[in-house]
Amino acid sequence: MWGEDRKDCAGSVRIFEARGTRREHVERRDRAHVIGRFPRPARDELLIRADGFLDLTAILRDTNIGSGIATNFGGIPFSNTVSGHLSEFRFTAQNTRLGARFDAHHGGVDILGLLETDFVGFSPGNVAVTTNSNGLRIRLGWLDVRKNKWEMLGGQSWSLLAPNRKGTSPIPTDVFSTQNLDHAIQVGLTWARQPQFRVIYHANRTVTFAVSLEAAEQYGGGSAGAGEITLPALLASSYSPQLDLGESTFTAPDLHPDLIAKVAFDPMVARRNLHFEIAGLLSSVRFFNPQDQSKHHATGGGILVGLNYEAFKNFRLIANGFYSNGGGRYIFGLAPNVIINADGKPSLVHSASTVSGFEYQVNANNLFDAYYGGAYAYRSSAIDTNGQFIGYGYPGSPLNHNRSVQQFTFGYTHTFWRDPNYGGLQLIGQYSHLVRHPWSVPLGQPSDASANFIYLSFRYLLPGTPPAKPEH
Repeated sequence: MWGEDRKDCAGSVRIFEARGTRREHVERRDRAHVIGRFPRPARDELLIRADGFLDLTAILRDTNIGSGIATNFGGIPFSNTVSGHLSEFRFTAQNTRLGARFDAHHGGVDILGLLETDFVGFSPGNVAVTTNSNGLRIRLGWLDVRKNKWEMLGGQSWSLLAPNRKGTSPIPTDVFSTQNLDHAIQVGLTWARQPQFRVIYHANRTVTFAVSLEAAEQYGGGSAGAGEITLPALLASSYSPQLDLGESTFTAPDLHPDLIAKVAFDPMVARRNLHFEIAGLLSSVRFFNPQDQSKHHATGGGILVGLNYEAFKNFRLIANGFYSNGGGRYIFGLAPNVIINADGKPSLVHSASTVSGFEYQVNANNLFDAYYGGAYAYRSSAIDTNGQFIGYGYPGSPLNHNRSVQQFTFGYTHTFWRDPNYGGLQLIGQYSHLVRHPWSVPLGQPSDASANFIYLSFRYLLPGTPPAKPEH
């Protein structure tokens, strides 16, 4: 039932090796799946556990989206285009994931560090010609410190606006990011992995409060295939550098970090686990207009409501809804945060999204899941000084100014074998149907664009797994 610890460095560092860990319900398949009670590190001792998997993923799409392992939801090609008549098939090992967890206990304080990487980083233009040299990137890298009821986290983690499965925990197994293989995850899911400083208060075993300061971005569209906003003609050159239009890296300014707060409830209902949460977002933008030498700003926000309930043994029902005024960046960038009026003043864009579905762990070897996701970007337009429309979703706007994007997904995981000493072997499948509707469609143009795609993953799980957070 317990793990075996191998002492190194005169006992100051222990490298954990699992031995006979008991099986429990699996809530995440992209991490090692046998979760048991791991020993708490002794005082003034560091416990290191490896984590990750080796992965080969096959991707088959019936249109040539051309976006690699992450689907550009907002840029599905229309059926009357060249790409709409072509399909794509790709093999990739980019989803291979390597990481480690570091646990320590000192002075009554639990210290936890987590590092998670994959190979979906920078890829040169000729990457697929010969070497397929995909760049290593950081997914997660943070330090968490807890004493009694208080907890603090600093580093790059899943945003607090991402739905949780349990409490407000940053542990990946406690974050609801679906079971999907697609690195764009699921249309409608609110998420980001970004630098942040988070404070958590555990009122009791049922109620948790959290507040997080997270990296902000003045987002004007242009990411994930979605269209960027149309700027006023006389202000385009001066306002473009003040916006993130999908390719600006770190050049766009920010007024202050995004402020996100969440309260989570985790009671037992009819002897089954229930997770319910409410989260709020506060975000601001600020611009400088060189024509009148003035600054303009706007403050908006959003609200997230989430539910994750074990209706019966190992069968979980999931529902999440998000509505915002200026928070479209958190819907995988499918809606802009803001448009710019002819006088240089910003107007925030309303957006909404949802993800609902179920996950059913039939037994230790078989997991089924299904989700529906939708994202909606409201029309936000104005008239430029030259009489032309500007903003997002106006009459005659580009075909990637999407009104709505919807996705239906079905998934299955089969675990051939799993041993805590030697790892595990899995075959994972995902099928999705995606459809998007632009705000404006010319005569003779199809009213929507759709795509079907299949992901298949052959995966070896590395021995050992980071456990759930230490119980208090």
